[in-house]
Amino acid sequence: MSATGRRWLGTTVIVVAALVYLVLAVMGARNLEDVWAIWTVYLLYALVGGLVLRHSARNPIGIFVAVMGVVPLLGNLAEVAAADGAPPGFFGDLVLWIYLWYFDTFLGAFVALFHVFPTGRAMPGVWRWWYRIALIGSGFLVL
Repeated sequence: MSATGRRWLGTTVIVVAALVYLVLAVMGARNLEDVWAIWTVYLLYALVGGLVLRHSARNPIGIFVAVMGVVPLLGNLAEVAAADGAPPGFFGDLVLWIYLWYFDTFLGAFVALFHVFPTGRAMPGVWRWWYRIALIGSGFLVL
């Protein structure tokens, strides 16, 4: 991937996370003051993942950290939308779908991160199979 492509990928992750964070702040400001710290942590994960992706788009550490930031922000946005009563139809189905799979994706990225940290490559030997199982298992859970 070219340097321009890397910058756009990392910047896109950062911008999407910031926009979702702002939407969560507006939608959840009424009754969700206790989760501001959690949202801020997810935003920081997304920012760090985006910065790593700006430097190296193929680095799995950046991908997993960005997923661990953006996906829970989207999931919390879906939770807030569901609590406000999402309208029936496509939007309601989308909110429910995101609400049902976001934790599985976060958990899969979290477990897989342990297998590639700090070098960016999966650990050798039998651990490589656990890395594959984590990725494939979270993919099946999402489907």
